[in-house]
Amino acid sequence: MGLENPIKVYKCDLCEYTTPEKGLYNRHQLVHSATKNHSCPYCPLVTTFKHNLKSHVRNIHPEKMLKCPSPKCPMLCLSQQELDKHVQQKHYASALLGFVDFAQQKRRNTNMERTRESLLTSRTMCLQTM
Repeated sequence: MGLENPIKVYKCDLCEYTTPEKGLYNRHQLVHSATKNHSCPYCPLVTTFKHNLKSHVRNIHPEKMLKCPSPKCPMLCLSQQELDKHVQQKHYASALLGFVDFAQQKRRNTNMERTRESLLTSRTMCLQTM
């Protein structure tokens, strides 16, 4: 009746961190590990997590961040390699067309699909009349 399931809490032995989730606890343990392989290229900071490095550069060295060349994309990158990868994965078609905005790109894709469907329909009708 009055039996409740107690929530297990994971507590770090090295600091005051606590969490009910084992995955978050395991991730937190990396903070205390000696493996810190994300170095700031602009100052001596070294961090365990890439997202911490990105936040550091965005806050401390904002002028060093590389802005995505697509006008409406807010992406900021740490390196030219990261920016090139982002553009390749997210804007490849737009890059070929000169970085049009997302809405215009969507309209172009829709129009190209309609044209393709129309051509396929016309070809099918033409073949049926033969």
